[in-house]
Amino acid sequence: MKNSLHHFWIGRLLFTLGVTFTILGSILCLSIVKGVSKLVVLPAAFFLILGALFAYTAVQVSRKSGYLYFSAFCFQIGLLVLGLALQIIPIPFYRLWPLLAIIAGLSFIPVIRFNKRKPVAVFLVPAIAFVGIGVVLLIFSFHVVDFSFRRFLITWWPLFLLIGGLMLFLISLFPFEPKEVHKKQRIQRPHKRPLSKDGTE
Repeated sequence: MKNSLHHFWIGRLLFTLGVTFTILGSILCLSIVKGVSKLVVLPAAFFLILGALFAYTAVQVSRKSGYLYFSAFCFQIGLLVLGLALQIIPIPFYRLWPLLAIIAGLSFIPVIRFNKRKPVAVFLVPAIAFVGIGVVLLIFSFHVVDFSFRRFLITWWPLFLLIGGLMLFLISLFPFEPKEVHKKQRIQRPHKRPLSKDGTE
C-alpha cells in the first residue's frame, strides 16, 4: 500500500516537472529566436504551466469543472502574454485589456462539454455576457465611437439591469437537476409487496 502510494506521488511529481521544463524550455527558446529578454517571457511561461497543471487536475485528479475553467483561462492569458512579450502582437496591452473579459467568457466553452450535471445555460449565459462586455470595452478602448465609456455608463446604465435580468431569467428556465436523475425517476416504479396466502398484500 505504501509502495503504491509512493509511486503515485512520484508519478505526479515527474509529470509536474516534465510539464514545467517542457513549457519553460520551449518559451525560452522562442525568446532566443525572437531576440527578446528571457525575463520578459517568464510570466507567459508561468500562466501556461499553471494552465497545464489545472487541466491535469481536472481530468485525472478531481474531475471538477472549476479546474478546467481556470486551465482554459490560464492558457489563453499565457498565449496573450507570450504574444505581447515576443512582439507578435504589435498592440500595447492598455488597448487590449478588455480581452481579459472575452477570455473569461471563452473559458466556459470546455466546461460546457466537460460538465454534464448542470444545464448548458448555467455556463453559456455568463460566457456570452463576458464576451459581450469585452467586445463593448474593446470598442471604447480603440475609440471606435466618439464618446467615452463613462458617458455611456451615465446614460445607459439601465441597460445593464436589463441584461442582468435576462441572464437570470434564462438560467431559471433550465432545471438544475441532471437529466440522468429525471430518467431514473421515470424508469423506477413502485415495488409491489408480495401477496400473502390469503391474497392480501
